[in-house]
Amino acid sequence: MRLLFVLLMHTLTLTNACWFYSRETSVQKIKDLLEKNHISEISKTDIRGITSSLPAPIQWAINTVGVSAIFEDCDANGDNTLTVYEIEHTETCLASCVKMGILNTAIRV
Repeated sequence: MRLLFVLLMHTLTLTNACWFYSRETSVQKIKDLLEKNHISEISKTDIRGITSSLPAPIQWAINTVGVSAIFEDCDANGDNTLTVYEIEHTETCLASCVKMGILNTAIRV
């Protein structure tokens, strides 16, 4: 199952179109999550906690492949937390369909 998920995510990286997600929708989901939990930033630990109810293969893929890549591209100041400002104003943040897909799978608000 893990292999299937990884292959699916890899296949999506080969396409230039993002049919399922938009950057704006992904940013809005993050805003909604932060507002719902009355917090101003989200950490890797927070994302791992959010994904804990997902099936194990999906958790593994998100936490092993996705979270690190998202933080690498989005955490502009390197403090291991993401703010809405960083996500909106860091050019490389959520620039690929795969990263938006991972984030949208992890954050299901």
